[in-house]
Amino acid sequence: MKKNPDIESLIIQAPREAIELIYATYGESLYGILFRILGDEARAQDALQDGLVKCFKKLHTFDAAKGSVFTWCLNICRNTALDELRRIERQHKGEIRLKAAGVYKESVHLPVDALDLPEHISRLAPKYREVIQKLYYQGFTQQEASEALNVPLGTLKTRTRIALRELRKIFAPELLFILLAIRIA
Repeated sequence: MKKNPDIESLIIQAPREAIELIYATYGESLYGILFRILGDEARAQDALQDGLVKCFKKLHTFDAAKGSVFTWCLNICRNTALDELRRIERQHKGEIRLKAAGVYKESVHLPVDALDLPEHISRLAPKYREVIQKLYYQGFTQQEASEALNVPLGTLKTRTRIALRELRKIFAPELLFILLAIRIA
């Protein structure tokens, strides 16, 4: 997705209008990703609402030099959905089960199968592949992944940054975050 200068200028000048434009522009795509993560319409709607409220409260932290508005919102909403999954897991003390649904693919029309993300991830060095699998496919926090892989948190963050840099060489940054958010396996 391209940068949207209208939204970026509204963030500074009129935050309330900016969040409305963000919802109008990206709401459907964000919902599709959240539905894919949570597998439940009501939870995905709640996560979208909660995520956008967080976006509104954090608008002052948006930095266009670091990425697009969509990517920024996607990360906040995705983390909201993952927090919900963790809450559910604690509540049920069971295994997290992500339901596969085609909503996102249908609403955005990405040729997801043709992109072969798992193949590209499998080509990463094992230490980088492990962090991507823990953080994006298994929903671990950085601290949890650090403990599971028995590496210092700083090392885990460095490996994550390097792995994402390598994947960005293949995919556009926004597309990479979308692909990782919907956990193509």
